[in-house]
Amino acid sequence: MIFCQANSKSCKALMSILKKYEEASGQKINRQKSSITFSAKTSNNVKQQVKNALGIQQEGGNGKYLGLPEHFGRSKKDLFSRIVDRIKQRVQSWSTKRLSSAGKLTMLKSVLAAMPTYTMTCFKLPVSLTKRIQSALTRFWWDGSDDKRKTSWIAWTKLIKSRREGGLGFRDLQCFNDALLAKVSWRILTQPDCLLARVFLRKYCHDTPFLEGGISATALHGLRGICIGRDLLRPYVGKAIGDGKSTRLWDDPWLSLEQQERLLGPPTEATKDMLVVELISPVTKTWDTNKLRDIVPAAEATIMELKPSKLGARDTYIWLPTATREYTAKFGYYERLNQNPEEQYEDQVEQEERYNWLNNIWNIHSSPKMKMFLWKAMNGALPVGENLKARNINTTVRCPHCGEEETTSHLLFHCNFAAQIWRRIPCKSQIEPMSIGDIRTGIELSPSIICLPPTGIGEGPIFPWIAWRIWIARNLLIFERKSQTVEEVVTQAVTYAREWQMAQQTKRKAASPAYTQYRRIGQIPGREWMTCKSDAAWREDTKSAGFGWVISRGNSSNKEEILHQGSDTQRFVRSPLSAEGLAALTRARDLGIKHLVVASDSQQLIKAIKKEFSTKELHGILHEILKLSLDFEKIDFVFISREKNRQADALAKQALIVIEPV
Repeated sequence: MIFCQANSKSCKALMSILKKYEEASGQKINRQKSSITFSAKTSNNVKQQVKNALGIQQEGGNGKYLGLPEHFGRSKKDLFSRIVDRIKQRVQSWSTKRLSSAGKLTMLKSVLAAMPTYTMTCFKLPVSLTKRIQSALTRFWWDGSDDKRKTSWIAWTKLIKSRREGGLGFRDLQCFNDALLAKVSWRILTQPDCLLARVFLRKYCHDTPFLEGGISATALHGLRGICIGRDLLRPYVGKAIGDGKSTRLWDDPWLSLEQQERLLGPPTEATKDMLVVELISPVTKTWDTNKLRDIVPAAEATIMELKPSKLGARDTYIWLPTATREYTAKFGYYERLNQNPEEQYEDQVEQEERYNWLNNIWNIHSSPKMKMFLWKAMNGALPVGENLKARNINTTVRCPHCGEEETTSHLLFHCNFAAQIWRRIPCKSQIEPMSIGDIRTGIELSPSIICLPPTGIGEGPIFPWIAWRIWIARNLLIFERKSQTVEEVVTQAVTYAREWQMAQQTKRKAASPAYTQYRRIGQIPGREWMTCKSDAAWREDTKSAGFGWVISRGNSSNKEEILHQGSDTQRFVRSPLSAEGLAALTRARDLGIKHLVVASDSQQLIKAIKKEFSTKELHGILHEILKLSLDFEKIDFVFISREKNRQADALAKQALIVIEPV
């Protein structure tokens, strides 16, 4: 896809480029399969001239590019309806007869829910269309493979909650759509030199900043989507100071890395348009304390904790809710979801907040199928008589074993058949099922039900397997008229549990360990390499830091030849991580060292330097470290243990002690 102006000069330039491409690649452009799309106000005369100049007579606009429509009409719903059709076709091509609920959950999250993702990254889907997609996903989750519509036992608003909150973590498509669009807006904001940002900002934001611009009533559909993503970013965006040249003193939120914090005004007429760079000394590249006291005396201490870049790092935008300060669709989705909470009864909310869903259900050592069964039982999603009656489903509500009214608690604990099963379990301490009031109490008692050898199952609870086999025995009796004995239920539960655990042991043996291995100091080759061990000590109450470094000749022997050691102090240091970053700026370059290994016991800092970990807290400092690295012929950054860094640690602590109080 190529864009150009509809005039002869642009056409000639394009033809020249295409000709050079054909000569260089040996590939020839097929003009019979090519098409031209004109803007709405292009005259017929100009259209014909362009067609003749390019040798392409076919007009396009009604096709698709990368699966997306080239042109938009008034009805966006019809343009994107293909997404729903693709989801339904994919579901129909699968056989879900042998899939458990846990298996269907995996298929839904990994395949079906991902199908509209690319489209949602580019455009805002109509609400009616997202509801149709949601309906297709819901039907796949609840229905079977026989095309029969089954009951939805739990509302979609419950399913989209995280597992920590009692849901399954399904995506709210409208919120996820906004989060993906915000990713495009974040790219425009943080990469203003990319092609998308240059075109967008030049056309729509030439008078106002991107975060503050309005939107026209006649704006294009793609533009509206970008602005929706921008609106999601706006309340959570801050700025990390580098050189201060692009940050407005009074209007931008640059005082904090945790929340949006601006200077309190009102500004004077002389300072209202100032930039942060005007508070930085052009000579020392540090804060000009005289200007701070004159212009913003109330914020002087806060500003002094920020460290401007001495080597010209540019200011950058940061996403405040995350530790890395980078926007991700995951965190954007949850922020958007929190902006649109559903109405719930207060007692239900308090009850769900008190219950530990992760520890009691999702993190137990059992199969996904058992976890899903317990989750359904907790949420009233098992089709027992009580729940069927509440849905006005005309069927028997009596227990098939004893004839009493069937509830989840009665079926699993209080029925005489179930009670006998619990009493037959070969466990360390017997439980009294009649004392268990509800399924929640039973699940909380689960860790205490420990099986005894040799019939036991080892690690992991037996409770989910027993409860599940009681449920299976009930269904066999109702639908197949097959009656199981108490001994059969207990034996099958223990057998299934043991088989599953043996399979997990096989997996653990086959899996290779996953870990990050850092090169140690003993592996540094050659005596021409120098080792600079650095460390920092920091006090939170005074925001002061002490730095220590030891430069030695690197070799693999235990005896190190110390060439230089020193320490320094600095006030107004915001956090331990930034203190560690400052400690890495040592005197090594001034000593004329060419081959250097910088070693630190801060794993987070080493990862940040090696770009394995992103943090805007070290924005200016990292820029300086990487720029200073260019002065060495060879340089490396490695992680060492605190034990091997004791000398630098002692120097840093000693420097911190001798700092005089302000």
